[in-house]
Amino acid sequence: MMLAHNNTINTALLNYLTNEDAIRAQYPNSFIILFERQILGPYQSVTEAYRVAFAKFELGTFIVKYCGKL
Repeated sequence: MMLAHNNTINTALLNYLTNEDAIRAQYPNSFIILFERQILGPYQSVTEAYRVAFAKFELGTFIVKYCGKL
């Protein structure tokens, strides 16, 4: 199962890095959830983002990221 989780995380991270400028422009000063090629948000607090992520996804399959201004 760990390998599947790593692939999910890698896909999410690669998607973020490929589209970082556009994502940061769309979600300034907010938290987002990265899951595979999905981006959920914006969320005003890290607690809110994690609460949503834990309800929707399995632990170890998502990333919560803060998007500061460009």
